[in-house]
Amino acid sequence: MIEDIIGNVKEFLDQLFMQIKILGIDITPFELDHICYRTSSEEEYQTKKLLILNYAKLLVESDVNGRLISTFKLNSSIRYNDRQIFLLELPAPKKGISYKSGLEHIELVIQDNFDIFMKKYPKIEWNIESINKKLNPEIKIKLENDLSVKFHHLSLKEVIEREKSEISLLMT
Repeated sequence: MIEDIIGNVKEFLDQLFMQIKILGIDITPFELDHICYRTSSEEEYQTKKLLILNYAKLLVESDVNGRLISTFKLNSSIRYNDRQIFLLELPAPKKGISYKSGLEHIELVIQDNFDIFMKKYPKIEWNIESINKKLNPEIKIKLENDLSVKFHHLSLKEVIEREKSEISLLMT
């Protein structure tokens, strides 16, 4: 099972969803795009990547800001309540930054404009450092126990398709 590699997904999502609920955010209408397992070393990244391939297909491995990030489509979706999660993100650590290994964040696809969405929750401390990214800007909330939730407008699958399309255009 994939959980033998990445840990107890239900426990991770229970904890994360409880923290989001306490903040008063209703995420039921949003697509739970993917979950992220953070690695603490390059060696762990390479090992986890090979192990995950027993349960998933590698969609893409890209260099993002000087470190590799792999995205996998799981052979069997992770089921959580009424949701199915098909994608798993596995980033290598950024050089010079220490990370704890484990399930770290989820990403949700929203339709609202970021300003409108954030104004619905004025008491939340929003991290907007990636709000002006060229492809798929996002906003983020840091939660307890090194967890976080990110909100964006495109699914990771759509982002990958756009990136591949751009690459093939450059090659023609």
